Amino acid sequence: MIRQIAVHLICLELALEKAIEMVTDSISCYVVDPVSHMTRKRKVPADRVIKLLILKQGKSIRAEICEQMPEGEEFQVSAFCMQRYKIKHEAIIRVLNLFNRMVKPKRTFNGYYLISCDGSDVNIPFMKDEPDFIIENKTGRDYCQIHLNALYDCMNGIYYDAEMTAPNKKMETGALMIMTGRQYFPKNSIIICDRGYVSYKLIADFNEKKQKFVIRCKDIDAKTSILRRFDLPDSEFDKTVSVTMTRSNVHYNSDRKKYALVNSNIDFPQIESWSAEDYELSYRVVRVKLDDESYETLIANLSEEEMPFDNMKELYHFRWNQEQSYLHLKHHLGMIYFNAKKLEGVLQEIYSSLIMFNIASVITNGIDVRSISAEKHAQNKKKEAHEVKANFALAITNIRLFLKGRISESGLIDRIKKYVIPIRPGRSFPRKMKPQSLKPLNIRLS
Repeated sequence: MIRQIAVHLICLELALEKAIEMVTDSISCYVVDPVSHMTRKRKVPADRVIKLLILKQGKSIRAEICEQMPEGEEFQVSAFCMQRYKIKHEAIIRVLNLFNRMVKPKRTFNGYYLISCDGSDVNIPFMKDEPDFIIENKTGRDYCQIHLNALYDCMNGIYYDAEMTAPNKKMETGALMIMTGRQYFPKNSIIICDRGYVSYKLIADFNEKKQKFVIRCKDIDAKTSILRRFDLPDSEFDKTVSVTMTRSNVHYNSDRKKYALVNSNIDFPQIESWSAEDYELSYRVVRVKLDDESYETLIANLSEEEMPFDNMKELYHFRWNQEQSYLHLKHHLGMIYFNAKKLEGVLQEIYSSLIMFNIASVITNGIDVRSISAEKHAQNKKKEAHEVKANFALAITNIRLFLKGRISESGLIDRIKKYVIPIRPGRSFPRKMKPQSLKPLNIRLS
């Protein structure tokens, strides 16, 4: 078994090398000036720049060069900075896509890949030349943020695509439509979104692209819910509803439960701004009762044969895996520490972090630490209290050492097997309240 895992590690390392090689062979497609940039043989070629960005941690560039480069092949920080800004961040995106194709994730849910879409704000170095990313602070200390919108495979722990926008959640829907248009993910997939993505425009776009989706929406009695127009029971149900999109005020005023008005200033590609034609939109609504007697409402374009009601209950909760992945990206992969003061450099480092996350996730998922822990407890004649999983934070550190050539395949396997953490399902704690400031008592001393 250990030998099979070692072969798997070598294959993953070769897959990364092959992906970088394929990009650097056609580097003229990914540089600022194809005529002069990266055309001559230099001490800091494109493949070294890309690999250093992928393997770097939250250290200075000088420290990264000293750690990664063999003796006698070091170079100056200024040389690296000059070379990195000749390469567009699209080169890193291409490496990400090629690596994902070579990995070929296998875990599915009812034959579908579960791909979650969510956004997260990332603090970046302050850049005066990028006003769209500057957030004004009341104290006068302005700062910069970028909003990361990403497609994450909840079953396999892999990022397929990402789109960066200004720190405005209203742009999340547009970013998702761009990513589904590129379709860097498997075709037999379900896009899972939170209620911030609910819009008729997105539902129509999914239906036109024949893309399966599940979106959590506000409950039927909420004032801004898209389900408020329908007569739906206040209980669990599974129904298909339809609404007709129109730009005609006459149609809308005739039956407001049937029609939804699309104003002329709103972009809705299925109906031209001047057109009098209508567009019918139908989707499935599933309302699920939770343990605390509250309800969760989902909308989807999956039929009951494709995804039964009981499976719909379970499906949405896989989305929470992406929240945990953002924690690893920012704090364990160092996506809050940037070595760039230009937007292009920041984008390079964010996409490089996604590649490193995928590598670490594929390696840790390929090592079954649960069976290893069970065997260890059986030898010691002890009952295993909890199931265990690999400590992903420490695994990232050891995988970096492996890719830098500091430890062997067997050494990496031993370290991942050694450092595990228990799985405690359903564990929850009461919210910690902030201590209130004590008010002085109005007492007069005699």
